[in-house]
Amino acid sequence: MRYTQLRSFYAVAKLGSFAKAADYLHISQPTITAQVKELEEQYNVCLFYRKRNNNTLTNVGKQLFEQVKMLFSLEEKTRKMLIANGNLTMGTLTFGAVSPAAAMPIIEQFHKQYPQIDIQLIPGSSSSIMEGILNGELDVAILATDEKHPDLYSIHITEQPIVLVVPNHLPLAKKESILLKDITDIPLIHRDRGSSTRKILEKALLKQKVAPKTTLEVASREGAREASISGLGVSYVGLHEFQPHPNISLVKVKDTELVSKSYLIYSKEMANLPMVKAVVAIITQRKQHKKKAHLMMG
Repeated sequence: MRYTQLRSFYAVAKLGSFAKAADYLHISQPTITAQVKELEEQYNVCLFYRKRNNNTLTNVGKQLFEQVKMLFSLEEKTRKMLIANGNLTMGTLTFGAVSPAAAMPIIEQFHKQYPQIDIQLIPGSSSSIMEGILNGELDVAILATDEKHPDLYSIHITEQPIVLVVPNHLPLAKKESILLKDITDIPLIHRDRGSSTRKILEKALLKQKVAPKTTLEVASREGAREASISGLGVSYVGLHEFQPHPNISLVKVKDTELVSKSYLIYSKEMANLPMVKAVVAIITQRKQHKKKAHLMMG
């Protein structure tokens, strides 16, 4: 059974005429006739009662027509779906992020511009996000590091300071900013070793030869925040990720450059997809607007 045979059968059954089916499909009538005949002979069935001006379906032909009608209906729906996705009028954008807070401004703007597109935000570790981009499960993603990979594009988005999340029972909580060495004897709550924020802080601690007392390692920033709220120690996040609570205070570090950066990554193979191009355009526009505002203020 070939697709062309089913297509010819469907056209004849729908239009009731081999001649009309040939005109509709833009092929010759002998070709239509031969394809339907081949289908009948292949399965030893009769699909039409052939008459000069009206070819009616046999019982087998009626059953086949109902099946093929579903097939071509699905084909048409699939065609419309692909066109709509290409025009950004339907579909789903899968957006990975190690920090959902960093992704929210971009997602908000994308939703305003393309309200018909569903957005699926998928948080995860740097390694799981990278894997998702490389295997095609994610369309775009935001990481805190500039991953150099031959199959990926990377665009710098923004940067912000890393701040301390200090339990209010500690004296440090009363200060707006401190020196890095001030946390030498303070219980420190670390993220997992794959955390980019942790790597930045540990590099600064090593450079200044500061050795805080580590009491806990937590896999998520939410878990680290809860530990600080419970008074177990000082945790740390990017400024945009800090969530206030009556039991904690935000404290800055003033004598070192603790900066968390955000990068958009996406597969080179997916670079020409309309959804990916739309996200890249939004980031470019935001950077241009920010630069223009900075120049005006200067």
